[in-house]
Amino acid sequence: MCVAMSAPSENGELRRYLIELRPPDTGWAQLSQIAERARLAARELRAAGTPVRFLRSVYVPEDDACYLLYEAPSEASLREALTAAGLTATRIASALPLTEGVGGHALEGSHHRRRGG
Repeated sequence: MCVAMSAPSENGELRRYLIELRPPDTGWAQLSQIAERARLAARELRAAGTPVRFLRSVYVPEDDACYLLYEAPSEASLREALTAAGLTATRIASALPLTEGVGGHALEGSHHRRRGG
């Protein structure tokens, strides 16, 4: 299920995407191998001219879920990286980077207001 469909970036900037993976048939025992496959596929695409970057992986045992964070110019190029890595996404969502602001975190480039404020 796709949560966000993003058009290619018009100014060449990379967008961030958070990917939730389906649990492999063998379970999550090989998480480091999954992350390495994601990293290598992104590196190969970059070498071929598609600017996809694998940033990190996170496993949340309480939810039995693994998430990957990427930068890519479009969802199509991100899907190309996932396919090259042999990974299947349960969900793809656009992700906004957070920066440390005065009094807490604030969304970069947005006019985010705190509740009750």
